[in-house]
Amino acid sequence: MATANSMTITVIVPSYKRLPDLKECVRALDAQTRPAEKIIIVVQDGDLETKAYVLELAAAKPNISMEIVHKPGLIAAINAGLRITRTDIVALTDDDARAHPDWLLNMEKRYLSDPSIGAVGGRDVIHLPLSETGRDASAPPVILGEPSGQIGGFLWYGKLEGNHHCECMAEWIPVAVLKGVNVSFRTAALGGKLIDEGLHGTGSQPGGETDLCLYVGKAGWKLVFDSGVTVDHYISPRPPEDARDQHHGAAGRVAAYNMAYVVGKYGTAVQIAGNFLSASLLGSRFAPGMAACVLYLLKREPMVLKRLSVQWPERMSGYLDGMKVRRRAGGAGGERNNDRTSSH
Repeated sequence: MATANSMTITVIVPSYKRLPDLKECVRALDAQTRPAEKIIIVVQDGDLETKAYVLELAAAKPNISMEIVHKPGLIAAINAGLRITRTDIVALTDDDARAHPDWLLNMEKRYLSDPSIGAVGGRDVIHLPLSETGRDASAPPVILGEPSGQIGGFLWYGKLEGNHHCECMAEWIPVAVLKGVNVSFRTAALGGKLIDEGLHGTGSQPGGETDLCLYVGKAGWKLVFDSGVTVDHYISPRPPEDARDQHHGAAGRVAAYNMAYVVGKYGTAVQIAGNFLSASLLGSRFAPGMAACVLYLLKREPMVLKRLSVQWPERMSGYLDGMKVRRRAGGAGGERNNDRTSSH
């Protein structure tokens, strides 16, 4: 376990039918200047090709193991890894990410600098498929976010900020939420906490890392975005029902419900009200409220009406269900050990 100058680290990598990506992810983890004590690759039972690869890998590398899950979805996969983690730090990343060589080294340094830090994450430099960028083939399809101090906030009026792809304006900044492709937790801060399986979906299930982050913050730990903790994120295709651009379909319904759920579960009354009003009256192109709906109808984008009709009832259900969980937990915003009845 931890000493004054070092800690132990587990990396959890969920993977599903993206073997070329997974191989590159593992190569990047192999190249760490500070190796992980344990790498857990979580594989769906029916993904035979990935299972065969990881079995072969684990036989050659003693720090790599495979965990098999039978339930679909990212949450079940991450929770399976969390259940068996016994190190001081647990780091999460995606199979389509490539950690920079000093990823774990800088992560460990940040934890060692302050024992009250409960979570550390950093930037994901986003590499898009060329077809999603609309650029010519000579231009690298990379999103280079402008330097920003507005990263990972849960603001007083209920807005959840992202911008985790942006360059940080300081060496590190305090945040409320970190992104799942590049996030780690002090296991003592989690205290056995798993991702809430009341979140919807059977694919990427957005909101899972937000559930963990807000729980850790509510428990009094610091969360830090460190500019030296970086991964390259090569965005890979998802199945049609979970595709990133399906804001009018299943993916839109799941995202609307899950983000409202975590706001209802962890937010103050002002944050919940502010988030509801902002989402309902304003919104955005892909998660429209009334103003955005009018704006994009004027721009002749009729699909915005479909997005509104699909997402609105899910968002309302999410707020209500999240608040119910909050009340059952006595206002603390989350269950401490929600693995009592869960299995994989």
